[in-house]
Amino acid sequence: MTTVTSNDIQELKDLLSAMRQENREQMISLREETRE
Repeated sequence: MTTVTSNDIQELKDLLSAMRQENREQMISLREETRE
């Protein structure tokens, strides 16, 4: 079994929040495209 350090968890959290931010920006741009 591999040990997960708090550092690994923090990296995953950063990665997740970055992906969420990216998805949000894509959704916003898509919404603006369909509005026209």
